[in-house]
Amino acid sequence: MSLFSLSVSELQARFRSGEVTPLDAVDALEARIAAVDGGISGYLNRNVEAAREAARNADVSLPLGGGPIALKD
Repeated sequence: MSLFSLSVSELQARFRSGEVTPLDAVDALEARIAAVDGGISGYLNRNVEAAREAARNADVSLPLGGGPIALKD
């Protein structure tokens, strides 16, 4: 299963077990967006470096810690 298709609880479990990191999740999500966004233009702006920095500093013990999000305007 791809990281970008996991539920929040599944992703959190993998973070906490050490199987994957929040940075892995950001990179998987960015790869998926790059692969499909050209055809749908779902994102006006992405700041991948800021997302990676936040992922490196994420506290996965928090309820949503480390999970990447997107904001819709």
